[in-house]
Amino acid sequence: MLKTIGLQIEVIDEINSSEYQAGAIISQDPKESSKVKEGQIVRVKVSKGPVIVRIPNLTNKEFADATLVLENNKLAVGNVEYKFDDLPKGLVISQDPESGTSVEEKNSC
Repeated sequence: MLKTIGLQIEVIDEINSSEYQAGAIISQDPKESSKVKEGQIVRVKVSKGPVIVRIPNLTNKEFADATLVLENNKLAVGNVEYKFDDLPKGLVISQDPESGTSVEEKNSC
């Protein structure tokens, strides 16, 4: 659209963002509604979309260790269910979502 009104566009940065879809303009200079001359360059920062991470395997890890693994991968612990069985106390016996699943960073697992 900028080219149709005689302006040039320059992408000065691409930033991961969970607020903006990939390809969306996050910011621009000069700002919207500024008076500019024909041929002027409009510098923009564009979203690369959210950071996508893979869920690590947490099965057979101590709960505290599994929590640390999630935090190191910028994920969070979600709903926890406790089951009584013959396995050692505090051991992760299953997970949802499964390991290898791609999710947005800062999701709960």
